[in-house]
Amino acid sequence: MNPQRQYRAAAIQFEPEHGEKDRNGARLEQLVRQAAAQGARLIVMPEMATIGLFWRDREHIAPYVETIPGDTTDFFTRLARELDVYLVIGMGEADPDTHLYYNSAALVGPDGVLGVHRKVHAYLSDPLWAADGDLGFQTWATPLGRLGILICMDANYPESGGLLAGSGADVLLMPVGWVEEVCPAPLWMMRAFDNGLPAVCANRWGSEGSGNFSGGSAVLNPNGTIQACAGKQNHDEIVMGTIDLDDPRRHRLGVDEAAVQQRRPELYAPLSLNRYLWDARQMQAQFAHPLPEGLPFQAITVEYERPLPVLERLAALDALLPTDAPALFVLPELSFCGSPQTEEQARENAESLEGSSVAALTRWCEQRGCYLVAGLIESDRQSLYNSLVLVGPQGVCAHYRKTHLSERDRIWATAGDRLVWVDVPIGRIGLLTGTDLLFAEPARCLAILGCDMVCVSAALTEPRPVYRQSFTGTASDEIHWHLARTRAGENDVYLAFANWRQPQQTGTSGVFFGPSLLAAPQHEAQVPANASECASAAALITAQMQPQSALRTKPSLQRRLSAQYSRLLQRQEIRE
Repeated sequence: MNPQRQYRAAAIQFEPEHGEKDRNGARLEQLVRQAAAQGARLIVMPEMATIGLFWRDREHIAPYVETIPGDTTDFFTRLARELDVYLVIGMGEADPDTHLYYNSAALVGPDGVLGVHRKVHAYLSDPLWAADGDLGFQTWATPLGRLGILICMDANYPESGGLLAGSGADVLLMPVGWVEEVCPAPLWMMRAFDNGLPAVCANRWGSEGSGNFSGGSAVLNPNGTIQACAGKQNHDEIVMGTIDLDDPRRHRLGVDEAAVQQRRPELYAPLSLNRYLWDARQMQAQFAHPLPEGLPFQAITVEYERPLPVLERLAALDALLPTDAPALFVLPELSFCGSPQTEEQARENAESLEGSSVAALTRWCEQRGCYLVAGLIESDRQSLYNSLVLVGPQGVCAHYRKTHLSERDRIWATAGDRLVWVDVPIGRIGLLTGTDLLFAEPARCLAILGCDMVCVSAALTEPRPVYRQSFTGTASDEIHWHLARTRAGENDVYLAFANWRQPQQTGTSGVFFGPSLLAAPQHEAQVPANASECASAAALITAQMQPQSALRTKPSLQRRLSAQYSRLLQRQEIRE
């Protein structure tokens, strides 16, 4: 099947009346007709749009669930046939064989039901009546491309989008009931970005029970940016956008940084582990590497525009030393020379780990009692590596060779072959570079392996932060989406992100902490706009190692379904 390469798509923002299936169906029919009249061929409705979302128990919802196919899908099939459109309908499904109920979404077209997705990752209210979805993450071939569905909390999990992309999805469709967050949600944007795929996200507005829905339904570009979106309205709304299967941003993770097919699945075995089913502290103490108790420390990310020799840069860092806690400095990637343009230039700046630069870093950390993450061009006989070292008062604590190379790196660098973490007195620390962070899996693996903080030394020009004013029209310049912030939040880790300063761009560096995906990221510091050379963002991290803290229990990881993730350990072929 050769799909249509460009077409219009619509997200319907809608407030269903609880239990009023007929009235909701009639209103949705009107909205579908309006969207089709505006040219939409693909139309997505919110989660449980036909009957409402929150139910007390199976008895409460029993009169309203139905089979697929059934009356509701028959009704929308007739509508799809009349209008020549494809529809995603959120509804309560009853399985006639098992008598189980599911929070489901049906994909229907002119020829009937094409596919069903049962919500895999339950939200707070779902387990009262709904079984966890048992159909996995499927895609379905249509004249509009291969389509895949994520229902609401499925989008919290990078693995979900990765499984759809690995099955050849061309478009991600997200019927959601998102609450208590400014939308389009950063996690919707991240799922589009992670896989280089456009997304159509349909949310509710209004309230139901104790839930206040966030609106913000959207059509997202393949790089996760917002093509079109609604606000948090008090009325139904149709958001129109264009799906372009020839968009050059498809399958890219930044214009010149990396592509989805450069994943390194041989490094991602931790994705298959479910290490947070039991008390993580007890498990680590008895059967694995015991986690360090941890100490309060000051995390300081440093942003600057130009390379300086090691001793000059360290002298500048002296002015940033705190007086009340041990410090952990994180410097940008290739910290003292910047990115080489040729292999010859790389060799001129390369040195071994026993060279003068690492020796100078070691002396500086020993004398000041601090830790420092810095990048260098490492020479190991014939090979060159884009490397990081974590140096502390005790010397070199960890050494990491960049595993996910950018296009610029490939001119001169050999890729590393393992992810790296290390225990130091302040906690368990993982190391990544900026290009590694573009991929969902490296940070996820380090979180699964128990890291409290991931230190990222970057040289990224993209993706740029998305500011809230860019789509709300408000005067606030608060960052809505930042790659580092969202990676921290979805993995329950601190993430210290140090980037080279980019011209006419602010907010590129900072320290971010995501204690829970159900709350906004906290304990956040950014390099201020228009800061001087060698500017820093500092956050004092004090209680992160408590046994019941999010860092140690990682509640987001507790709800992973790792048995489904084996396909993520296979190399994905990009189908065009």
